[in-house]
Amino acid sequence: MLENFDATKKGSFEQITIIGCGLIGSSVARAVVRGSATATLVLADADKAVLDEARTLGLASTYVSDTAASVKNSDLIILPCRLAQWRRLLLRWLQS
Repeated sequence: MLENFDATKKGSFEQITIIGCGLIGSSVARAVVRGSATATLVLADADKAVLDEARTLGLASTYVSDTAASVKNSDLIILPCRLAQWRRLLLRWLQS
């Protein structure tokens, strides 16, 4: 399956999920939208106010607060969050 994959080709990922829409996450979202033809860009953040602001800015096609649900069916997951959060997030996803 991966032998035919070309990450440089536009639209290589059907779904990209970005966990955390702060300064870095929102910047990555803008770059993804500008530079690819990804079918679905999912932004996930536990803070509803942050998600509302991202929605107002039109940064993605889907906005969710449940990070475990946000990664289902994702071809690429981007974690622009503090390293201390990675372990907690990964363990939660593995248990769901």
